[in-house]
Amino acid sequence: MLLDYQQSGFYFGNERFRNKKMEIPNKENTIPEILEIQQAMVSHRTKLRAALARSRIRDCAISVEALLPKEEQDKLQYAAQQPVYARVNTWKTNYSEVLETLTSEGFLMEDNLPSAEDDDNASGVRYFVKDQHFDNLLMFPPAIKFVLYEHDLVLDGKLAIQV
Repeated sequence: MLLDYQQSGFYFGNERFRNKKMEIPNKENTIPEILEIQQAMVSHRTKLRAALARSRIRDCAISVEALLPKEEQDKLQYAAQQPVYARVNTWKTNYSEVLETLTSEGFLMEDNLPSAEDDDNASGVRYFVKDQHFDNLLMFPPAIKFVLYEHDLVLDGKLAIQV
């Protein structure tokens, strides 16, 4: 849990995009014990970051992930290799509009996702695949995951990343 919060900068929800004082979103829908833990982590964010930095230095770890047990590192590596699935939100847009937007921004529609070896050779090429089972589901390669999270379609709620 601490690694997850460290990777997101100890932010909860979309508060990292605000210049206001830190607040926990959806306080009324949160379990009281969880809310207490979140508030403690937010209030001690600087101390937690410093403690993680000291641990990295003490253990000569390249990253915080290197402090994790081998099994957890393997899980993170496996998750990083999985394609990103995104669902077209048909209440806000339709499949053809999303397809048109993506292709106009340089994304290529492929028949299937290339293997990891092929993906390394096609650096800079952004592509996606239409899922064969669901009409409004798209698959993207893992290399463009963070580009996708910042895309206007995702930020506008027209494309929902499936976690």
